Amino acid sequence: MAEANLKIVRYPLLTPAIFFSIGTAIGANTLANPFPFLYAGIICFALYLCIIKLLKRSSIGERIGSYFIYTTLFLIALANAMYSRQMQIYDFETILEIAEESNDATFCGRISEAPRRFTTKRGTGGLDFKFDVYELPDDFGGTKITPTKISVVWFGPKTIGTLESNIPMAELGDGWQLHGKLSYEKNYYGDIELKLTISGNDRQCFRLSKYDLPFPLSTISSMRSYASDLLSLNNNGHWLNSSIVRMMVLGYGTDIPYKTRQLFRQSGTVHVFAISGLHVGIVATIVVLILSFMRLSPGVRTIFFSLIIVAYTIATGASPSTVRACIMSLIFYTSILAGRKTMLLSTIAATALITQAINPLQINNIGYILSFVCIIGIALFAPPLIGLSERIKASISEYKLRRKLAKSEANNVGIIEDLNSSFWRRNWKAVQELFLVKVFIEALQQIPEGLAVSIAVFIASIPATGYLFNQITPISILCNILVIPLAFFIVITAALAMVTGIFSYELAIIFNSANIAFTDWLMAIAEFGANMPFATIALPTWSLSATIISGILIFLLAFLLRPLKK
Repeated sequence: MAEANLKIVRYPLLTPAIFFSIGTAIGANTLANPFPFLYAGIICFALYLCIIKLLKRSSIGERIGSYFIYTTLFLIALANAMYSRQMQIYDFETILEIAEESNDATFCGRISEAPRRFTTKRGTGGLDFKFDVYELPDDFGGTKITPTKISVVWFGPKTIGTLESNIPMAELGDGWQLHGKLSYEKNYYGDIELKLTISGNDRQCFRLSKYDLPFPLSTISSMRSYASDLLSLNNNGHWLNSSIVRMMVLGYGTDIPYKTRQLFRQSGTVHVFAISGLHVGIVATIVVLILSFMRLSPGVRTIFFSLIIVAYTIATGASPSTVRACIMSLIFYTSILAGRKTMLLSTIAATALITQAINPLQINNIGYILSFVCIIGIALFAPPLIGLSERIKASISEYKLRRKLAKSEANNVGIIEDLNSSFWRRNWKAVQELFLVKVFIEALQQIPEGLAVSIAVFIASIPATGYLFNQITPISILCNILVIPLAFFIVITAALAMVTGIFSYELAIIFNSANIAFTDWLMAIAEFGANMPFATIALPTWSLSATIISGILIFLLAFLLRPLKK
């Protein structure tokens, strides 16, 4: 009985997170009055307290109480998501009415994505960026709304976005009032996107300092811009390499061509562009390694680590997948720094509860969904697959040993073979002492684990990619084995370029030159994978029920593979 209870409480946050996520998912896609569900949740929680008080610590009381607390979490999450959905729909429809009634629109808010310069076919210039609307100053009398993201295209002279232009500079984090023609269109997924088009030096477009990023966020944004300049040193003729590095490390790089993105998409490696768990995990690992060499108390290490990871998350745009990775890193690595045991599934569950409580609508964000799917896949499938690879390696070694012994006994040349083998063994050990050979051998030894992680992510993401994109990318299993280590080297080299660039531009140029080679290899791998036969397999349209059933089957597969763990 004790063993059964131990298994139940091994991941105490897992079941609450599942109920909370289901409630959030339903509420984020339902338009209804949230308050009855909120009141029902409060009543359930009151009943839970009464049951715990009356039945105290009996097994029946704990079981009934758990049902009430799970129902409470479900109802609270449902009400929270419904309310957020209502507010979003109300503000979005308010802006949509402007687009339908009058093309002219004026918005106050903040630039939320670094402007990208482009040149039109007529030789003029333009800026393309995302803008968070906070206020409607026109006929609505300065109505404050929930931040609503719109796309902005600002046409002007070829020098727009530079100091030579007569149009003020638009930079990330700046507050503005913008005026232009508002339109809307449906994207690939059927969602409506708002677009504001501005022409020339419009006098109704001006800086609005009250919506500027507050301190210290403005300082972090300035540091991000300075770091971007350092990573752009020596990019003459290599602007695409520089853009890839800046996008992977800082979240910049919106000028990466569609053709290049498509190559990475078709090879299943486009995730390296988005700042997500991979990048935050690399930065977190580097920070933990540095802090481990410092003679600091666990508390001080935890504080330093938390500040650096939070600052990096803010500096890279704080997308839903980045925030998820930040919270997960804070929970996981602070436990390690504090000397406590960590469990990946419990960390995932805690992250889901925190992120959905803060912003329930992000559960509809594709990046957020895929980031959780991938990390859950690694937690469920990677350990048994790594265990299976270890068993295969042990079986092969045992087979080779038996064959060698049998051959030695049959030919009676055991002594000669032992002498030869000892000669080659001595020379091989001498070769192994070389540093580069050590690194190469260590990399080869990590291939089975990398392959296991890549297969785990692919298996877990089949229902999500099938439902969202109607395709799967088998070639990603092989490409990611090479791309992920390269991404690690690119991030480390970029970090060295940013640190050394503070003292010497020449050193930063050396590291940037190394990253040019790394990104060339990255693009070569993506192009090779995209051009392979059956790299991408198109699927028929999946229904939601088929996606849920396939997800359940994959979960059962993970359960069946559990005995293969080491």
